Amino acid sequence: MNTKRLELSVDSETGFLREDDATKYFSTFGWFCFIFCLALFLSQEIIATAVYYLLPGVYNHYLFSNLLSFVTLYAIALPIANPILKKLPSVTPLKEKVKPSTFIGGFFVAYLTMYAGNLVSVYLIELIYSASGNMLENPLEQSVDATPLWANVLFVAILAPILEELVFRGMICKRLLALGEGFAVVFSGIFFAMLHGNLYQLFYAFTLGCLFGLIYVKTGKVIYTIIYHVFINFIGTVVTTIINKYVRLEEEVELLSDENTVNALMNNDITPIQPYFTDIIIISIYSMVIYGFIIAGAVLLITNFKKIKFQSGLLPPPKKSRMSIIFLNGGIAAAIAILVIRMILPLIL
Repeated sequence: MNTKRLELSVDSETGFLREDDATKYFSTFGWFCFIFCLALFLSQEIIATAVYYLLPGVYNHYLFSNLLSFVTLYAIALPIANPILKKLPSVTPLKEKVKPSTFIGGFFVAYLTMYAGNLVSVYLIELIYSASGNMLENPLEQSVDATPLWANVLFVAILAPILEELVFRGMICKRLLALGEGFAVVFSGIFFAMLHGNLYQLFYAFTLGCLFGLIYVKTGKVIYTIIYHVFINFIGTVVTTIINKYVRLEEEVELLSDENTVNALMNNDITPIQPYFTDIIIISIYSMVIYGFIIAGAVLLITNFKKIKFQSGLLPPPKKSRMSIIFLNGGIAAAIAILVIRMILPLIL
């Protein structure tokens, strides 16, 4: 495949990319997204189908689903699509250290970002269920539940964040940074969400992708985003799995909704809940920590939001007709189409 760099030029009078060149830039990135997603989804379906019929014992093994994701993403889709990405100019952000207090605060903001995006997904899925009666399955939840804890730690909490950050921030942000920091953050976040391929993860993958992109373009250090990503995945999979496994939450909810239990508690009789004391303490501590993260993240985000300033790139797209330049081109249209198809298929199958 031809990997010759795009020939791009800035209009000397306006200081912005020429419209045709800006269109080529966005279209090239769109085709990269399209080819990446198409190669990923097709390779996953082909390999999974072949193994299902030829090696059913392997297909049902938890290691297969985890290895399938890594192999198709990094050994098939990325090598196929990367020559298209290489046509775009690469800009490396300046490396800057952050204060320890700022770094710690990033954990709170990261959790808030994930939580807010997840709320949007849950709300949308509930609307779909109310309208169609079709409750979508959460593929991540199914995969995590079917996988031993040690494998979730290795694949989900360690390997996935490292590899994803090296690709989505370390590679893709660099190819978008010439447009400007804002474009690098938003479009790398969109692509990060696209690759997750389901409504359950779509919105929080986007919000987290944008946050990690912002951290990367402002610090130039992918190690920061890796640490935050490990933290988010560890809380969302490992800690949650442990809580769900050892805390009898459903039994507690049913017990506390029982009229006899409520009457007993109102009369200072705690006998009905004594067997669940340990569970209640664990859930209470966990809830306080989680809501503490959310509140702290909200405070930090509100107080620092106005401080966020996006720097213009070396090749800024023209402000005139910017929306048409970005969206009315073949590459972006193809990327949007494959995303829509990927989102709609689970609703009709």
